[in-house]
Parts: sequence; C-alpha cells; structure tokens
Amino acid sequence: MLAVSARPSILILLLAFVVAGCAGTRDPATFMPLKTVESLLDRAKAGDGQAIAVLRREAADGDARAQYGLGRAYAQGFGVPADAAAAVRLWQASAAVGEPAGLHALGIATADGFGGLAASPERALALWRAAAEGGHAEAQNLLGVLYAEGRLVAADPVQAIAWWTQAAQQGLSIAQYNLGGWLAARGMTFAEMAEGSRWLHLAADQGDIEAQVFLANLYFSGEGVARDPGEAMRRWRIAAEAGHSDAQFSMGNAYAQGLGTPQDPLAAVAWLTRAADGGHAEAQVLLGEIYLHGQGVPRDAAAARALWEKAAAGGNRQAARYLEQWTQTAVVEPANGDAVGEVVR
Repeated sequence: MLAVSARPSILILLLAFVVAGCAGTRDPATFMPLKTVESLLDRAKAGDGQAIAVLRREAADGDARAQYGLGRAYAQGFGVPADAAAAVRLWQASAAVGEPAGLHALGIATADGFGGLAASPERALALWRAAAEGGHAEAQNLLGVLYAEGRLVAADPVQAIAWWTQAAQQGLSIAQYNLGGWLAARGMTFAEMAEGSRWLHLAADQGDIEAQVFLANLYFSGEGVARDPGEAMRRWRIAAEAGHSDAQFSMGNAYAQGLGTPQDPLAAVAWLTRAADGGHAEAQVLLGEIYLHGQGVPRDAAAARALWEKAAAGGNRQAARYLEQWTQTAVVEPANGDAVGEVVR
C-alpha cells in the first residue's frame, strides 16, 4: 500500500509555488457553484463565446472553480482551441488553493501524463485523495473503486464501502450503483443485500442502466427483494430498449423459455437478434439453437452455424462445442441436453 496520507498538503504547497503569480486568490465562499461551471461549459461547447468570457474573467480574478472549468474547456476544446498545457496550468492554479474539482482534474491529468506532465500514479492518488477528503463525489467514488480492486492501494472492502457511501450520499449515481452492487453481490446477510438493493433503486431512479439490469436480476432471483418476475421483465425492458445487450438477451431468453412470462417465440427472436447483432455471445448461441429448430423463424441451419461461428470466435465454449458436434454428427445438443434437431448440411 502506498504511504500517501501526508502528501496532499505537500503537493498543494508545491503547486502553490508552481502557479504563484498566475492569478490572485479569493475567498472560496465567493467561488461560482460547480453547477454554474457545468452550465457555462455546456454553453461553451455549443459555441457560446460569452460563456468562455465569463470563465476567463472569473478565473483571472482567482475563482478556483472557474479555473477548473476553463481548464476543462481547454482540455476538450469547448469554445477555445484545445490546449492541454493551458488546461494543466489552470488545474494547477485551482488545486493550489485546495479546490476539490481542480485536484480531481489534475489527478486525472497526472495519471495519464496529460499536457506535458510526467505520468505518476502515486501523485495522482495523492491528488484524488485530497479531492475526496474535500468532498468531491467523483474522487470519492474513484477511491472506492481503487480500494475495491486493490489498484494503487491494498484492497480494503471497508474503505471501498466508506468512500462509495460518501459519494452515494451526495447523489452520485455511479457510486450508488457501485455501493449497491457490491453489497448485493457480497450478500453476507439479508440486511446487507436489502441495503444494496436500496442503493441500486436510487441509482436506477436516476437513469443508471446498469443498476436497472442488476435490479432486474435480483427481482428475478428474489435475492434481497421479494421475487417478482414481472418487475424483472419491466426493468430488463427499460435497459434493453436503451441498448443494453445483457438485458436484451435476458428478455429474449425469458420469452424463449417462458421464464416469468408466457412463451413468445417471435418476441424471443426479436430481442435475441438485437443482442446478437450487438455481439452478445450467449444470444448468438441461443438464437442459433432457435434457427436450427425453427422456433418463431423458418428453420435455417446455415444461419445457426453462422451465429455459432461468431460466438466461438469470441471465445464462447458452448458455440465451439456445437461446431465440433456439427462436424461429427447430424445432431446438435443444446446445453440442457435435449437434441435440437438434425443438422442440415
């Protein structure tokens, strides 16, 4: 584990020397709200030159949040020519006075070696920690991920949960999803699974599609929530219509096998085709079975083989087994052991 607890203050002190003279500082209570910064960036992206003028004026007057925002504009070319070095200088100025948004952005730049900075994961971690301790929700979520995965720090589920909780309580949907998913998947107690479900609901209510899929799976299995296949289908449909291939597969599989809904071969083929077209290997395998058997579609062995070849090319073992059977016998057996039908060569 990296020993970084004392580094944020040292880094900020060093940054203060780096950016000394770049701009005056002022009382943080007078900084523009981050929502205002984001609104100005949206306007700048749309070509509103006045938005950039406001950010320039406030940044020059020592508003560290405006410095962060103007840095974003330079980094992404919103209303100004893209200039990575200028973005970094502005983030350094913002970070030097401890602005969490500036610290977070500078951390990302430092991790990537952006704008001429020497890439340094250790310095990036120190900056992210300083941002998180300053209340920056995205930095808190990131620290949660690092602790959960054991990247840059020793894996520590307690720390992961603590940081995700802080970010989730601020309403950050990705943190709510991470926290809820972790608790629900770990499921050490029913109460923990129920708490995970609560956070997943909050994330889904904000439009997080991954949370919708996770909740659908919980409702289908009855883990952490009362089993409700109808609610599972409703949530899968929301995600499937948004283009989520796992949800599309789940919809197709449910209709194909009558899981929590009446069997509907036509609906099964429609959803599985969307998932298969998106590269979903399990959908390609199941749709191949359906084509070989002729359920809801005309029997088409060539289409079945083409789908299995795509899935096998992506590493799907079931598809590879089907193709091997194809060369050895006239019958292909699906995963459930029932013969689908003779292969038409």
